[in-house]
Amino acid sequence: MQTMSQNNLAEFFETCWQDKIDHTKTESDLSYSHPIEDALIYPIYKEIISELNIPANGGRILDVGCGSGRWVRYFSREFSPSRLLGLDLAISSIKLLEKWYSKINEIDISFAQADITSAKINLTETFDLVNVANVLFHIVDHDPFLQAIKNLKTVLEPNGYIFTTEYLPKTTLRSNMMLVHNRDDFERVINHVGLRIVDIRATSFFANDPMGLDASEESLRNEFLTVKSAINKMLSEQIDEQKHTRTVNLFASLEHTLLKFCKSRMDDVDLPSQKLVVLTHT
Repeated sequence: MQTMSQNNLAEFFETCWQDKIDHTKTESDLSYSHPIEDALIYPIYKEIISELNIPANGGRILDVGCGSGRWVRYFSREFSPSRLLGLDLAISSIKLLEKWYSKINEIDISFAQADITSAKINLTETFDLVNVANVLFHIVDHDPFLQAIKNLKTVLEPNGYIFTTEYLPKTTLRSNMMLVHNRDDFERVINHVGLRIVDIRATSFFANDPMGLDASEESLRNEFLTVKSAINKMLSEQIDEQKHTRTVNLFASLEHTLLKFCKSRMDDVDLPSQKLVVLTHT
C-alpha cells in the first residue's frame, strides 16, 4: 500500500480547496462531508456543549482545519459566538472562506493560514472551544502530532474544551492518508502534554470509514465498506431533493437506533465508528 507523506497531504488539500474555489457557484457546493454523518454528529455536538456548559453563545471558538467551512457554518448557524477563528494549512482554504464567510451576523470572524504542527506557530488568542475535526489523524508523523497537541493546549482557555474526531482502535492503523493512533498511544500523548479525555461518543457506522476496527478485522471492515458504498450509490442516484433528504433521514435514523442499541451493551470506544473525543486540561 502506498502512503502519502505529510507534504503529499498538504498538496492534496491545497488542490482540493482550490478546486472548490474554481467550481463553487452556490453555498451548497462547499459541502464536503457526508450528509448522514452531519445528521448524526451535529446533535451530538449540541448535546455535549449543553452538558458541559461550553459558552458557544458569546464565547470564543477556534476551528482548526477549517477546509471548506463545514464547522464555520455549523457554529455560526447553531450558536452566536463572539469570536470565530478558522485556521488551515492550505492557503486555498483561507481564500475560499474569506470569499464566502468574511461577514456573518455580528460574529467577529476571520481566517488565517497556519501549520498546527509547527513549534513556531504564532497564536496569541485563547478559546473556550477548540474544534479539530478530521485533522489529527492526517498528521502522519509522531513529532508533528505531538507538537500539534501541545499547540492545541496552548490556545485553550483554563476551563475550555477540545473537540476532536478520532477512531481509537486497539492497534494503530496506517492508511493512504491517515495514521490512526491506537487508544493507548493517543491517551498517552494527550496526558503527556497536560490534557485528559472527558468524553467519547461514537458517531456513526456507515457514514464514515470503520477505522475503529483493528487490522485483524479486515474482513469485517470490508463488509462495513460494502454497505457504505451501497448507501452512497443510492444517494448519488437520487436527483430529486426531497427524496434525497428522506433517504438521508431514513439512514440517519437507522444508524442512530443501531448506535443506541450498541451503546447500551458496550463502551463507545469499542465501536467500529469514528468518535467525537472531548479533551480538557488535567
